[in-house]
Amino acid sequence: MISIVVVYNNGQILNDILVKNLKNQTAEYELIAVDNTKGTFISAAHALNFGGNKAIGKYIMFIHQDVALDSSIWLETVENKLNDLQSLGIAGVVGMSTRGRNYNERWRGYIDNNGEIWPWCKPLQMSEEVQTLDECLLIIPSLTFRKMQFDEKTFDGWHCYGADYCLSVIYIGLKAYVLPVFIRHMSPSSNVQNLFKYQMRLFLKHKKNYPIVFTTCGEISWIKLPFLFIKSKLIEINVFRPIYNILKKYRV
Repeated sequence: MISIVVVYNNGQILNDILVKNLKNQTAEYELIAVDNTKGTFISAAHALNFGGNKAIGKYIMFIHQDVALDSSIWLETVENKLNDLQSLGIAGVVGMSTRGRNYNERWRGYIDNNGEIWPWCKPLQMSEEVQTLDECLLIIPSLTFRKMQFDEKTFDGWHCYGADYCLSVIYIGLKAYVLPVFIRHMSPSSNVQNLFKYQMRLFLKHKKNYPIVFTTCGEISWIKLPFLFIKSKLIEINVFRPIYNILKKYRV
């Protein structure tokens, strides 16, 4: 059984998208909804650890409140695929491989993001190993989660906790996988506030083992950090929004 942990700040979005979708699933599941409508939890890691510690399933799926699963057999299909994976540490639906010459080639997974299929998305025929996963959906075996939880101290905000977990489990000999399944992420926008701060923390924590960190929010290295910093400032200053949109288009 999969335990589903969702942290929500909008009960209507939760019920209209995720909960409504889950009611059609053929597989048995456990839903753990962590209420953050009053800002009780100051970080994703704190909230997800709180919910994950309540889970009783073989696998724990951490998912955003505005994600819809593609079919009624989605959970059933995913659980079967997870059972077949060797040395599973964490799995997801979108991630970044270390293989490839550019962002498009390193991207793994296929997702509808608010009605848009990104041009670099490609359906997978089988599960593939990656370096990091996008945080819209993460699945961790319960046994692994009991031994290693999200890092609340370093990632005391809402970014990079998932990438950190991926790098951490890979370092101890487990694997991160993208699954050949499809989801719809119904988010109208991305929360990028303080993103650079946590990208820096992610890199500094893992730089000895990973000189380059590939994430769905950008490549992180000593060379790339200045560009990520500039990008973060462009986001903050609305007058430069057109420039930021160009950078985003070409995945700079």
